[in-house]
Amino acid sequence: MTDVKTQRKNQYASSALAELDRQMMEEILDPATSSVLINIDWQRDYVSPEGKCNKLWHQSIDLAQEALPRAQAVTDAFRALEKPVVFTQNFENIGGRNKARMARAIRHEKVATPEDEELGVAAVRGTPGADIIMDVKPEERVFEKTGQSAYTQEMKDYIKESGAKVVFLTGVRTNRCVLATLIDMYNDADVYVVVLTDAIATDKPELDILLKKEIEEFYPPVLTTTELLDAWKNALAKHPSVHVKAAD
Repeated sequence: MTDVKTQRKNQYASSALAELDRQMMEEILDPATSSVLINIDWQRDYVSPEGKCNKLWHQSIDLAQEALPRAQAVTDAFRALEKPVVFTQNFENIGGRNKARMARAIRHEKVATPEDEELGVAAVRGTPGADIIMDVKPEERVFEKTGQSAYTQEMKDYIKESGAKVVFLTGVRTNRCVLATLIDMYNDADVYVVVLTDAIATDKPELDILLKKEIEEFYPPVLTTTELLDAWKNALAKHPSVHVKAAD
């Protein structure tokens, strides 16, 4: 009898969970649901072939180059539906780093002194490498940051004031700024936080796969840009002047 009761309890729990997931995804995928898109650190030094990460330190940008058009496709969809799009812009400053971050710079970026900043630090304020590589509309917000997480107090206030129920994330790099933002927001913000897994990237393919599995397991739900745009296709069809499709 105990086994039967346990089985029924497990079946009920599974059924209830499935219904909860269904309701959650229905709300998340509804184009009428209030949502915000955050594009994290799509900056030249991190993404461009001429950026410091690729040119100076020979870090792979292949995955970032693949993810960028997908992030752009979702950005175009948000704009078509008049949903808010925001960007983050990271600025590095070796002179302001603590001992731990300075040690990392010396090891990985071969920087010994603050005087080497122009050479050995990515995304220095005022340099082309710090520029956002995606197009930013005049009315769209750009949130500056100097650490990994984009969930600053300013961003926290913005999300709360926006009334958003869902926040979608794209960006680089998965193992640093995207993950830090996700964890902070997941633990604090009263919204669904959804990573668009084909629109995020790191510089190591094997790490990219592991991180995306980790995100899917511990920070659900996750979606691809194709899944989101497919769910919005009827709403987007009402805007014939806008051509939005998922990138391959």
